[in-house]
Amino acid sequence: MAGDAAEKRQKYAALAMKKLEQDPLNAKTYYELGIQYKELGELSAAEVMLQKAVERDGSSLTPVLNLALVLQKQGKLDKAEEHYGTVLSKDGKNPEALFGMGFCAFRRNELEKAEGYFRGAVQVNPHFLDAWVNLGGVQEKQGKFPEALETYKKALPLHPGHGRTYYNMGVVHEKMLNLGLALKCYEKAMELGYRKEELREKMGKLR
Repeated sequence: MAGDAAEKRQKYAALAMKKLEQDPLNAKTYYELGIQYKELGELSAAEVMLQKAVERDGSSLTPVLNLALVLQKQGKLDKAEEHYGTVLSKDGKNPEALFGMGFCAFRRNELEKAEGYFRGAVQVNPHFLDAWVNLGGVQEKQGKFPEALETYKKALPLHPGHGRTYYNMGVVHEKMLNLGLALKCYEKAMELGYRKEELREKMGKLR
C-alpha cells in the first residue's frame, strides 16, 4: 500500500510539473507540488516549491505553515520559527503554528517557552493530541511529574489506543519510583505496538 501511495504521489507531482510549464506563476500549483514532495519525504524539493508558492501568494497562510513544517523537519529551526511567527502575526490562535513554535523551542531545550506554546495550542484546540502529549513531555523534562501525569490523562480520552501516551506515563511513573504503575503503562504501550524491543528491556529491569 505504501508503494502504491508513493507511486500516486509521483504521478501527481509529474502532473503538477506540467502545469507549471504552462503557467509558471501559479502559486497554487507550486503549493500542490510542494505538498507532494513533502509527503514523499523529498524535503529539500518541498522547501523550494513551497517557498515559491509563498513568494507568489503571501495572502494564504497554509503554504507558509507547510513551509515552516518542512524547514522544521530539516532542522532549520531559525527559518521555521520565522515562518511560524508570520502565521501567528496574522492568526495568533493558529494551533499548528503554536505547536510548531513549541516544537522548535523544545529542540533548543527552551522548556518554559515550549510549555507555553504547547499549552496555547491545546487551549485553542482541546482535541490536539500531539500537543497534549508534547506538553506532558516538556513537563516531565522539567521535573513536573504530577502535572505531566495530569496532562497525559487529558490526552488518553482523545486516543485511548495511543501507545506513546502510555509509554510516556510509564517514564514519569518510573522517575517517581511508582514502579508497579510504570510497568502497567509499559505493558499497555507494548500491547499497542509501541517501542516493543526497548520496552522488553525496560520491563525486564522492573520485574
